[in-house]
Amino acid sequence: MILTGDAIKQAILDRTIEFDPFAEDKLNPNSIDLHLGDALCEITDGSASTQLPPYEALAPEGRLLKPGSLYLAPSRERFGSSVYAPIVHGKSNIARAGMFVHINGELVDVGVVDHFQFQLLPMLPIRVTPGMAIAQVTFWSVAA
Repeated sequence: MILTGDAIKQAILDRTIEFDPFAEDKLNPNSIDLHLGDALCEITDGSASTQLPPYEALAPEGRLLKPGSLYLAPSRERFGSSVYAPIVHGKSNIARAGMFVHINGELVDVGVVDHFQFQLLPMLPIRVTPGMAIAQVTFWSVAA
């Protein structure tokens, strides 16, 4: 069962969900927004399967991402839970602008608390800036 925004807030307050930084105005009816961190890594060929290029700081004015490259970027938020399974979803306005936020790996394992690594794949040129709302995370109860 998916948690509502109110249930997510309560779980954060009860510390069954870790979410930092938390801002109540980022809650949605059944999710909470995730924001782009301040660094990214551009992958232009298959060499990343053995070694990632270095991450570069993302300037306040942002960066224009181009089609044909894959970009890795951390979320600003560190989140997770030992009780609920988080699933990351791209925001619809980002999809309509022509960019996938993740190729796979949207399910975060129960017990993992970390920054999410977005897999940004632009289909059209798109400017991204640090702190922009780029995705949302839902939390699901699990059964043993």
